Amino acid sequence: MCRRHRAFYKLIVFCAVFSAVKAGKSHALEPTGPIYGTAWGLTLSIDGSGFYNDYMRALLTAADTTVTYIPLPSRRARKAFAGNPGSCIFPSARAILSAPGTRDVGGLIETGPLIHVRGYIFSQADAPVLARLSDLEGRSVAFPSGAMLPRLLKGIDATLLPVPDEMDKARLLIHRRVDYISGTLPDISFVFHELGHSMPPYGKRSRLGEQPLALVCHDRPGNRRLVDRISEILPIAARTARLAARLKAVGLNPSEYLPSAAFND
Repeated sequence: MCRRHRAFYKLIVFCAVFSAVKAGKSHALEPTGPIYGTAWGLTLSIDGSGFYNDYMRALLTAADTTVTYIPLPSRRARKAFAGNPGSCIFPSARAILSAPGTRDVGGLIETGPLIHVRGYIFSQADAPVLARLSDLEGRSVAFPSGAMLPRLLKGIDATLLPVPDEMDKARLLIHRRVDYISGTLPDISFVFHELGHSMPPYGKRSRLGEQPLALVCHDRPGNRRLVDRISEILPIAARTARLAARLKAVGLNPSEYLPSAAFND
Protein backbone atom coordinates (compact mmCIF):
# COMPACT_ATOMS: atom_id res chain seq x y z
CA MET A 1 0.00 0.00 0.00
CA CYS A 2 1.50 3.37 -0.99
CA ARG A 3 1.98 6.14 1.52
CA ARG A 4 -0.89 8.21 0.15
CA HIS A 5 -3.30 5.27 0.33
CA ARG A 6 -2.18 4.45 3.89
CA ALA A 7 -2.85 8.04 4.98
CA PHE A 8 -6.27 7.97 3.35
CA TYR A 9 -7.11 4.63 5.04
CA LYS A 10 -6.10 6.01 8.46
CA LEU A 11 -8.30 9.06 7.90
CA ILE A 12 -11.30 6.85 7.12
CA VAL A 13 -10.72 4.71 10.23
CA PHE A 14 -10.33 7.81 12.42
CA CYS A 15 -13.57 9.33 11.12
CA ALA A 16 -15.48 6.09 11.66
CA VAL A 17 -14.22 5.71 15.23
CA PHE A 18 -14.89 9.39 16.03
CA SER A 19 -18.43 9.14 14.64
CA ALA A 20 -19.15 6.03 16.70
CA VAL A 21 -17.85 7.62 19.89
CA LYS A 22 -19.79 10.81 19.25
CA ALA A 23 -22.97 8.85 18.55
CA GLY A 24 -22.51 6.90 21.76
CA LYS A 25 -22.08 10.07 23.81
CA SER A 26 -25.09 11.73 22.22
CA HIS A 27 -27.24 8.68 22.90
CA ALA A 28 -26.19 8.70 26.56
CA LEU A 29 -27.46 12.25 26.97
CA GLU A 30 -31.06 11.31 26.28
CA PRO A 31 -33.44 8.93 28.08
CA THR A 32 -34.14 5.68 26.28
CA GLY A 33 -37.89 5.93 26.66
CA PRO A 34 -40.76 8.33 27.38
CA ILE A 35 -41.89 9.85 30.66
CA TYR A 36 -45.35 8.65 31.65
CA GLY A 37 -47.50 11.11 33.60
CA THR A 38 -49.94 9.55 36.09
CA ALA A 39 -53.14 11.34 35.10
CA TRP A 40 -55.89 11.46 37.74
CA GLY A 41 -57.94 14.54 36.90
CA LEU A 42 -57.64 18.29 37.24
CA THR A 43 -54.05 18.60 38.50
CA LEU A 44 -52.65 16.11 35.97
CA SER A 45 -55.12 15.71 33.15
CA ILE A 46 -55.00 13.30 30.24
CA ASP A 47 -55.37 16.32 27.92
CA GLY A 48 -52.04 17.76 29.13
CA SER A 49 -53.43 20.50 31.36
CA GLY A 50 -52.95 20.91 35.09
CA PHE A 51 -50.36 21.85 37.69
CA TYR A 52 -48.19 18.73 37.36
CA ASN A 53 -48.27 18.67 33.55
CA ASP A 54 -47.17 22.31 33.45
CA TYR A 55 -44.44 21.51 35.98
CA MET A 56 -43.05 18.64 33.90
CA ARG A 57 -43.13 20.59 30.64
CA ALA A 58 -41.24 23.44 32.31
CA LEU A 59 -38.65 20.97 33.60
CA LEU A 60 -38.15 19.38 30.18
CA THR A 61 -37.92 22.75 28.43
CA ALA A 62 -35.33 24.01 30.92
CA ALA A 63 -33.42 20.72 30.64
CA ASP A 64 -33.29 21.16 26.83
CA THR A 65 -34.22 17.53 26.17
CA THR A 66 -36.29 15.93 23.44
CA VAL A 67 -37.73 13.20 25.66
CA THR A 68 -41.44 12.56 25.11
CA TYR A 69 -43.88 13.21 27.96
CA ILE A 70 -47.12 11.17 27.81
CA PRO A 71 -49.92 11.63 30.39
CA LEU A 72 -51.86 8.39 30.78
CA PRO A 73 -54.55 7.25 33.21
CA SER A 74 -52.72 6.49 36.43
CA ARG A 75 -53.04 2.71 36.30
CA ARG A 76 -52.02 2.56 32.64
CA ALA A 77 -49.06 4.83 33.32
CA ARG A 78 -47.77 2.54 36.06
CA LYS A 79 -48.25 -0.54 33.85
CA ALA A 80 -46.49 1.12 30.90
CA PHE A 81 -43.60 2.18 33.12
CA ALA A 82 -43.17 -1.32 34.55
CA GLY A 83 -43.14 -2.79 31.04
CA ASN A 84 -40.75 -0.32 29.41
CA PRO A 85 -37.19 -0.66 30.82
CA GLY A 86 -36.07 2.67 29.40
CA SER A 87 -38.93 4.83 30.66
CA CYS A 88 -39.65 7.24 33.52
CA ILE A 89 -42.77 8.10 35.53
CA PHE A 90 -43.98 11.34 37.16
CA PRO A 91 -44.87 12.19 39.84
CA SER A 92 -43.86 9.23 41.95
CA ALA A 93 -41.13 7.93 44.26
CA ARG A 94 -39.02 4.80 44.53
CA ALA A 95 -40.55 4.22 47.97
CA ILE A 96 -44.02 4.07 46.40
CA LEU A 97 -43.04 1.89 43.46
CA SER A 98 -41.21 -0.61 45.68
CA ALA A 99 -43.82 -0.73 48.47
CA PRO A 100 -45.09 -4.18 49.58
CA GLY A 101 -47.84 -5.43 47.30
CA THR A 102 -46.60 -3.50 44.25
CA ARG A 103 -45.04 -5.00 41.13
CA ASP A 104 -41.26 -5.20 41.55
CA VAL A 105 -39.67 -3.23 38.71
CA GLY A 106 -36.17 -2.96 40.28
CA GLY A 107 -33.20 -0.83 39.24
CA LEU A 108 -34.77 2.61 39.72
CA ILE A 109 -33.27 6.06 40.07
CA GLU A 110 -35.00 9.32 40.94
CA THR A 111 -34.46 13.05 41.05
CA GLY A 112 -34.42 14.95 44.30
CA PRO A 113 -37.88 15.89 45.60
CA LEU A 114 -39.86 17.98 43.12
CA ILE A 115 -42.83 18.46 45.42
CA HIS A 116 -43.88 17.35 48.90
CA VAL A 117 -47.44 16.07 49.19
CA ARG A 118 -49.34 15.57 52.46
CA GLY A 119 -52.09 13.03 52.83
CA TYR A 120 -55.24 13.66 54.91
CA ILE A 121 -58.71 12.36 55.57
CA PHE A 122 -61.17 15.15 54.71
CA SER A 123 -64.59 15.45 56.35
CA GLN A 124 -67.91 16.78 55.04
CA ALA A 125 -68.24 20.57 55.13
CA ASP A 126 -70.17 20.80 58.42
CA ALA A 127 -68.52 17.85 60.14
CA PRO A 128 -65.62 17.95 62.62
CA VAL A 129 -62.07 17.00 61.69
CA LEU A 130 -61.50 13.27 62.01
CA ALA A 131 -60.02 12.64 65.45
CA ARG A 132 -58.49 9.21 64.82
CA LEU A 133 -58.49 6.59 62.07
CA SER A 134 -60.52 4.19 64.21
CA ASP A 135 -63.42 6.66 63.95
CA LEU A 136 -63.78 5.56 60.32
CA GLU A 137 -65.31 2.31 61.58
CA GLY A 138 -68.65 1.86 59.84
CA ARG A 139 -68.18 4.96 57.68
CA SER A 140 -67.64 5.37 53.93
CA VAL A 141 -64.40 6.73 52.48
CA ALA A 142 -63.61 7.51 48.84
CA PHE A 143 -59.94 7.31 47.97
CA PRO A 144 -57.73 7.54 44.85
CA SER A 145 -57.60 4.28 42.90
CA GLY A 146 -54.32 2.51 43.54
CA ALA A 147 -53.56 4.43 46.75
CA MET A 148 -52.37 2.63 49.87
CA LEU A 149 -55.34 3.62 52.05
CA PRO A 150 -56.72 0.04 52.33
CA ARG A 151 -53.42 -1.02 53.88
CA LEU A 152 -53.43 1.93 56.28
CA LEU A 153 -56.97 1.06 57.38
CA LYS A 154 -56.38 -2.68 57.73
CA GLY A 155 -58.51 -3.96 60.61
CA ILE A 156 -60.93 -1.00 60.43
CA ASP A 157 -64.35 -1.93 59.09
CA ALA A 158 -64.88 1.05 56.78
CA THR A 159 -66.52 1.03 53.34
CA LEU A 160 -63.76 2.00 50.89
CA LEU A 161 -64.60 3.32 47.43
CA PRO A 162 -61.72 3.65 44.92
CA VAL A 163 -62.21 6.58 42.52
CA PRO A 164 -59.90 7.22 39.51
CA ASP A 165 -60.67 10.94 39.09
CA GLU A 166 -59.99 13.55 41.77
CA MET A 167 -62.86 15.81 40.70
CA ASP A 168 -65.35 12.94 40.95
CA LYS A 169 -63.96 12.06 44.37
CA ALA A 170 -64.47 15.62 45.59
CA ARG A 171 -68.04 15.70 44.27
CA LEU A 172 -68.85 12.55 46.23
CA LEU A 173 -67.96 14.41 49.43
CA ILE A 174 -69.67 17.66 48.43
CA HIS A 175 -72.92 15.83 47.62
CA ARG A 176 -72.66 13.66 50.77
CA ARG A 177 -72.42 10.39 48.89
CA VAL A 178 -69.56 9.42 51.22
CA ASP A 179 -68.66 10.42 54.77
CA TYR A 180 -65.00 11.14 54.04
CA ILE A 181 -62.43 11.25 51.28
CA SER A 182 -58.70 10.77 51.40
CA GLY A 183 -56.42 12.93 49.31
CA THR A 184 -53.29 15.02 49.26
CA LEU A 185 -52.36 18.63 49.44
CA PRO A 186 -51.71 20.61 47.32
CA ASP A 187 -54.00 18.67 44.93
CA ILE A 188 -57.21 18.91 46.96
CA SER A 189 -56.83 22.69 47.22
CA PHE A 190 -56.75 23.04 43.42
CA VAL A 191 -59.77 20.76 43.07
CA PHE A 192 -62.05 22.49 45.59
CA HIS A 193 -60.98 25.91 44.29
CA GLU A 194 -61.95 24.82 40.77
CA LEU A 195 -65.31 23.51 42.02
CA GLY A 196 -66.01 26.78 43.87
CA HIS A 197 -66.16 25.21 47.33
CA SER A 198 -64.29 25.91 50.53
CA MET A 199 -61.75 23.37 51.66
CA PRO A 200 -63.30 20.46 53.57
CA PRO A 201 -62.28 20.07 57.24
CA TYR A 202 -58.89 18.47 57.89
CA GLY A 203 -56.10 18.88 60.41
CA LYS A 204 -53.13 17.33 62.16
CA ARG A 205 -55.27 14.59 63.67
CA SER A 206 -56.54 13.49 60.25
CA ARG A 207 -53.12 13.51 58.62
CA LEU A 208 -51.99 10.29 56.92
CA GLY A 209 -48.40 11.23 56.20
CA GLU A 210 -46.07 13.12 53.88
CA GLN A 211 -44.31 11.92 50.75
CA PRO A 212 -41.75 13.70 48.55
CA LEU A 213 -42.51 13.06 44.89
CA ALA A 214 -39.98 13.01 42.09
CA LEU A 215 -39.28 11.89 38.54
CA VAL A 216 -38.49 8.17 38.76
CA CYS A 217 -36.68 6.35 35.94
CA HIS A 218 -35.31 2.96 35.12
CA ASP A 219 -31.55 3.07 35.61
CA ARG A 220 -30.14 3.74 32.14
CA PRO A 221 -27.24 6.01 31.10
CA GLY A 222 -29.50 8.53 29.40
CA ASN A 223 -31.90 8.56 32.31
CA ARG A 224 -29.06 9.19 34.76
CA ARG A 225 -28.10 12.24 32.75
CA LEU A 226 -31.71 13.51 32.74
CA VAL A 227 -32.08 12.97 36.50
CA ASP A 228 -28.89 14.96 37.14
CA ARG A 229 -29.99 17.70 34.75
CA ILE A 230 -33.42 18.09 36.38
CA SER A 231 -31.77 18.90 39.71
CA GLU A 232 -29.66 21.59 38.04
CA ILE A 233 -32.51 23.44 36.35
CA LEU A 234 -35.25 23.09 38.99
CA PRO A 235 -35.22 26.80 39.97
CA ILE A 236 -35.64 27.85 36.33
CA ALA A 237 -38.55 25.47 35.80
CA ALA A 238 -40.24 26.53 39.05
CA ARG A 239 -40.20 30.18 37.92
CA THR A 240 -41.34 29.34 34.38
CA ALA A 241 -44.36 27.37 35.60
CA ARG A 242 -45.13 29.99 38.30
CA LEU A 243 -45.42 27.18 40.83
CA ALA A 244 -45.20 29.33 43.97
CA ALA A 245 -47.78 31.81 42.67
CA ARG A 246 -50.20 29.02 41.79
CA LEU A 247 -49.93 27.47 45.24
CA LYS A 248 -50.53 30.86 46.87
CA ALA A 249 -53.60 31.37 44.68
CA VAL A 250 -55.30 28.38 46.31
CA GLY A 251 -54.31 29.41 49.84
CA LEU A 252 -51.17 27.33 50.36
CA ASN A 253 -47.70 28.26 51.56
CA PRO A 254 -45.30 27.30 48.71
CA SER A 255 -42.40 26.65 51.09
CA GLU A 256 -44.36 23.75 52.63
CA TYR A 257 -44.70 21.96 49.30
CA LEU A 258 -41.89 23.00 46.98
CA PRO A 259 -38.32 21.89 47.74
CA SER A 260 -35.93 24.63 48.85
CA ALA A 261 -34.01 24.18 45.59
CA ALA A 262 -37.02 25.58 43.72
CA PHE A 263 -36.39 28.97 45.30
CA ASN A 264 -32.66 29.16 44.55
CA ASP A 265 -31.44 31.73 42.07
